[in-house]
Amino acid sequence: MTRDVDTLKHYSLVRLITHADANEFLFRCILQIIYLVFSVHSCHQIYALWFFFFVGEIHVK
Repeated sequence: MTRDVDTLKHYSLVRLITHADANEFLFRCILQIIYLVFSVHSCHQIYALWFFFFVGEIHVK
């Protein structure tokens, strides 16, 4: 039974990695983290926002 569960987990992971929506979700999470780091360490939050949208636009294209 545990072998089946491990196989299922493996296929779920593969599907997660290859699935476009999952990649998009992960990408947005990473961008959010970058944005938070920028806005915390920088007085100029506008630069952080600009960076966030700029990278987002590149990814969309």
